[in-house]
Amino acid sequence: MRELTELFWMFLPAGAANISPLRGGRSGAYFGTIRGLRASHEKNSHMNPFRRIFVFFVIAVLFLGGGAIARAHEGGVEEDGGENLVLEWVNFTKEGIVASARNEARTLQREEGEVVFEWLRCEKGACSTVAAPYEWKNEEPWQKGERRVVDSRDVEGLRAWVLSQPFGVSRVRVLLDPGGAIAESSESDNAWEERPISPKTSGKALAARDALLQKIEGETPEVLPGSGLYMFKSIWREMNVFFVFFDKEKRAEKRLARAKERFLEIEALVAEKKYEHVAKTMYRMMEDFEKAKRAAGKQELAERVKGALSLEDVETNAPLQYAWEIHEARKGLLVGISRRLFELREDEYIFEILHDGVRKRSAGPFALLRGLKFLGNVQQYYPGGESEEIQTLERELIEEFELRLAYLPEDIRQETASYITHIANDEESATRFLQRIALLEDTEGKGIEAARRALRDAESEIRGELKEKLEEKTKEEERARTEAAVREKMERKGEEGMIIESPKEKEEEKIPEEALCSEHILPVCGADDVTYENECMAKKKGVKIWKEGVCELALPDLLIFQAELTPKEPKSGDWLGIQAFITNNGGTAQKLFRNRLRIDADINGFFDALPNDVSLNLLRTSSSERIWWEKAWQTVEGVHRLELCADSGRAVEESNEGNNCTILAFPVGPAPTSTLEASTSTSANASTSIP
Repeated sequence: MRELTELFWMFLPAGAANISPLRGGRSGAYFGTIRGLRASHEKNSHMNPFRRIFVFFVIAVLFLGGGAIARAHEGGVEEDGGENLVLEWVNFTKEGIVASARNEARTLQREEGEVVFEWLRCEKGACSTVAAPYEWKNEEPWQKGERRVVDSRDVEGLRAWVLSQPFGVSRVRVLLDPGGAIAESSESDNAWEERPISPKTSGKALAARDALLQKIEGETPEVLPGSGLYMFKSIWREMNVFFVFFDKEKRAEKRLARAKERFLEIEALVAEKKYEHVAKTMYRMMEDFEKAKRAAGKQELAERVKGALSLEDVETNAPLQYAWEIHEARKGLLVGISRRLFELREDEYIFEILHDGVRKRSAGPFALLRGLKFLGNVQQYYPGGESEEIQTLERELIEEFELRLAYLPEDIRQETASYITHIANDEESATRFLQRIALLEDTEGKGIEAARRALRDAESEIRGELKEKLEEKTKEEERARTEAAVREKMERKGEEGMIIESPKEKEEEKIPEEALCSEHILPVCGADDVTYENECMAKKKGVKIWKEGVCELALPDLLIFQAELTPKEPKSGDWLGIQAFITNNGGTAQKLFRNRLRIDADINGFFDALPNDVSLNLLRTSSSERIWWEKAWQTVEGVHRLELCADSGRAVEESNEGNNCTILAFPVGPAPTSTLEASTSTSANASTSIP
């Protein structure tokens, strides 16, 4: 009997999985009882045989009963807990209030599905209701699957209530079925709070407002990467994980908690403008996710999505000198999400995690564009081609965006271009985003062409705004570098008790090459960090003079920039070519140094391919050199990772040794089985891919 009981518990999870999606009602009670009895069994495995027989009998009855409830639910007999009303969105503008609700329950009779509007005044993080609410009553039967849009311009009572808006109101709250008259499977989508949007609210302000919804909640860490104490923090973290070595679930929980801490660390680093540590912290976070994924399952994927969304603005707003490495690091996060979706694609609920991540509630009307941009990035790295589930979700977001846009005043709609500008990294990413939307097929005929047309019309404006944004960012960073250089030299001169001078701003007059210069040696330091024998020799080269005397060269700072694969979308069996640029953001590197490429085919921390290093002999200030591996590795199908490192042997002393490496994750598709199949696949991809 004991063996029979153990066999029952062995198969229980498979049966319980059929009950768990019911989420509540009688099935939830059954499921909870079974779980409790299971725990009791594990705790009291030493019970006498008669008690064991009794428990087994009770469990069998409950389990079979729960299965009957599940079948009744699937057949539509049991309706308790299976209905749902959804408050989709709310627009609150100077012209009025619009709320959109969808009925996923049975057909509702008159006065069912009540909607309540409340004025809120918020102070010091706490909100309170002011004035009497407005109650909208459903006057006609509300069919299952039907959407109802409540517009204050069409409802006389609601229009009068909006016009009587009290002074000091900061937002409106809308509640669907507030009294709970309809038993629903989920009550979490019945409320919405929206701040007012006026013609004075810019797309930039709306983008910043929506970014706050993506923030990871938690206490700001006091010890951050780059601190001398951070090493001890890392050791303590590893010890915490080690102490639960034999408990896979707890170990996974600690890994995920640590990944969340890294999100908070990145936010703190950005707040303190310490961007040099951001990319490395992202890579460490990805390692935590990889170590947790087997035991954590869906929860690990949910945390990945949440993190990648929260870090989107970090990449967008990063200074130019750190933008590329942060971009590469965040790309690793996106690749990880795409790969996990592919691995878990057989689970019918797995794409709901992505759906819940991009559909932020209480977000502004343009927030859907953030979701579309994110989905396009995930789709870009999806192994084996495009995912139909992601495409379906994209079409749903476009449809909803179009509907919300139709109920906005024209002057607010015109902020579309500005909003996209402030969520895009550059012109290329913005263009790719718009093209992605244009190429989506409207298979269900939901009329998304208007949204596409509006976005296409905004494309030229977006290009212009992005160009201005980049120019302004470049000017700001150049100004910051100049100020830092002047400050450093002034401090150095001040320490030496010398007269403090600023660098010469005006361009030196160039002396013709054929002109003769004095042989008298009075060294000067040029703006190119080169020491010239005298002022005349510098002018012959057309170089500005930084100061009198020899140059006190700054240390070099070598890093990898713009890594690319050839082919860009490799298939199994292809020879992979890899190129990158080594750039120097510091003083001249005057030694021979090696640059390394390693490939981790299994993403397990061990490198499977080690091509020969590429050496460079000299790299001047603010210059770049191309390095190239023609046949680095013959690919196999799957997702892989490569590491590129400048000066891998530490031959050059640098001002920053922590930014020499970059990691790139990349998928490899299956090899075509035949010429005809390859031709067909190429033709299909050509019709749906993004140029």
